[in-house]
Amino acid sequence: MSEGLSDIRLRRLDLSGRLVCLSPLHLGSGQVETTTRQRDGEEEKSEIGLFAMADGGVPWLPPTALKGLMRRLDRGGDKVMTDSLFGQIKEDDSGRMGALLFRGGRMLKAGQAIGKGSRKGKEGQSSVLTRTAIDAGRGISERNKLFSREVVGEGAEFEFRLRLECRASASAFEARVARTLEILGHFTRAGEACLGADTKLGFGRLALKDDRVTLTPWTTEPTGALVEGKGTVRSLTAPAGAVTPDFSLTLRCDFPFLIADSHHERDKDKKEPHLIPLRQGTKAVISASSVLGVLRSRAVWLAELAKMRGAPVAEGVMLELFGSEKRKGRLSLRLSEDAHGAPDRVTSVKIDRFTGAPIEQGLFEIEAETATFRLEFRLAEVSDAARDFLRVLVEDVRANGLDIGHATTRGYGWFRVQEGVK
Repeated sequence: MSEGLSDIRLRRLDLSGRLVCLSPLHLGSGQVETTTRQRDGEEEKSEIGLFAMADGGVPWLPPTALKGLMRRLDRGGDKVMTDSLFGQIKEDDSGRMGALLFRGGRMLKAGQAIGKGSRKGKEGQSSVLTRTAIDAGRGISERNKLFSREVVGEGAEFEFRLRLECRASASAFEARVARTLEILGHFTRAGEACLGADTKLGFGRLALKDDRVTLTPWTTEPTGALVEGKGTVRSLTAPAGAVTPDFSLTLRCDFPFLIADSHHERDKDKKEPHLIPLRQGTKAVISASSVLGVLRSRAVWLAELAKMRGAPVAEGVMLELFGSEKRKGRLSLRLSEDAHGAPDRVTSVKIDRFTGAPIEQGLFEIEAETATFRLEFRLAEVSDAARDFLRVLVEDVRANGLDIGHATTRGYGWFRVQEGVK
C-alpha cells in the first residue's frame, strides 16, 4: 500500500457558485393559496401552488431537492462511490451520512416576469402561471378547470453551496472530488439538470452561471485544525454521453399566433387590447403544455387512422408516450424561441353565438405576433413500438405542421416546419 493510515485525515472542500434558471421553475412548498376575481361578470376561483420560500419571503432551493437531483444525475455506475457521497439508507432503517453536505440556496437575482401574474407584494420575484387542466382520456382541456403555480422566471439566480468533507486518504478524497465535478458537469448549459414541476415540458432547467464553480480547499494544521484556503474557479464541461434529442424540428408561424395571458385585465382608458400574449420579458411565450396537448390530439387522430387502415397502434403506446393522471409519460419536450416578429393588433367583430350574426358595436382587439421556435422531442426508455409511433407523429408534423394557441380555426397559430433534423 502506497498510502498508510497516517495519510487518513479529515479533509474538506467547499464548492460554490450561482445557479441560473434557463426556464421557469416551480418548487412547491406544499401550500396553496385560493384567489377569487371577477372575469366576464363571473366569479372565478383559482388555487395557486406556492413556491418554497426562505425567511423574508425570498424564493429558495431546498437542500434536499438539490441533493436528490445530483444523486439522480450521478451515472458513474459505482454504487460504493455514490453511497459515500450521498449517504445510504439500509433495509433496517439504519444508514450512514454522505460526504456531500448541501445548503439551501436563496434567490439572489429575480428572473424575467411572466405575464401579468406577478405576485402581490413580491413584484420582480415570482409570477403565477395559470393553465387549464387536461382530460387524461381525451388529451384536451377540461372546461372551467384551472390550476396555477407560482414560478420564478428565466434568468433567476440562486446561491449554490456544497461541502465535501470526510476522513480519507489524499487519493480517495481526490476520487470523490472528481466524481462530484463530473456530476456538476450536468449543470452546464449543454447539460440536463432539471428540477421541480413539469420538467418534461422544459421547466426547471438549471445551469451553473458561466459553467463555472469555485473550489475552496481547507488545509489541516499540525494541531488537526482546518484552515480555509484560497478559492479557484473551475470551468465545467458536460459529461460524455449527455442526452441529445431523439427528434428536433424548427417551426415558423408567418401568421399571428396567441397564447393568451389569463391575468390580463383590460384598461379601457389606455385602449388596451382585449387579449394579449403571455410574455416573459418582452417575448411572447410558446407554452410547451399547449404544444404537448396539440401533439396528443394529433397522435389520437393518427392512431384512429391506423386502426381504420387495419394496422392498429400497439396497446399501451399512447400511455407510454403521454401518460395519464396516475402515470407520467415518457415523452419530454424542450422549446427554444429563435425569433419573434413585432406585435400586431387585429380587430374583429364579436359574433352572437346563437344567431351567428355580428353583434352591433361589438368590436374587440387581439394583440398577436409571428414566431419561430425549435422543438425537441426527448424519450426516456420506451418500447420500440412507442419510438416507431413517435417517428410517425414527427413525420406528420413535418408534413402538416401544428396549429397552436388561440383561434386556430380562424388562421391564427399556423406553424409549419422550416427545417427538421432526425
